[in-house]
Amino acid sequence: MTVFSAKKAKKTVTREQAIADGTLINLSGAYPDIPAYHRHPVACTSEVWQIIVEAEKDPHCCNTRIEMVWDLMYMSVSKATEQINENEHLFKFTVMEEDYTLKSVLHYGDEGEHVITIKTR
Repeated sequence: MTVFSAKKAKKTVTREQAIADGTLINLSGAYPDIPAYHRHPVACTSEVWQIIVEAEKDPHCCNTRIEMVWDLMYMSVSKATEQINENEHLFKFTVMEEDYTLKSVLHYGDEGEHVITIKTR
């Protein structure tokens, strides 16, 4: 009999590493001129970022990347649809007439500071 589980341990990655390898996109750092809708640094997952990148490629898209990031940041605070707990809520993000339900999560960063991550459900 063994005291160890057969499950593999999850690799721990810091937020800084996730931003460096592209798993997270540092929205606050990349777009510092967007109005401060959040009191804390905001990043989104690569899956959320892909929604913006793909929409930007569409010839019918009338918004620039920075406008879509602005919309994402704005909608994450103003279009909450369901409060999960005090640190997480779902919100609607609309791009090119398509609605996505995303999740905003307030949590601790690498140095114990508050940060926000926007992700798919």
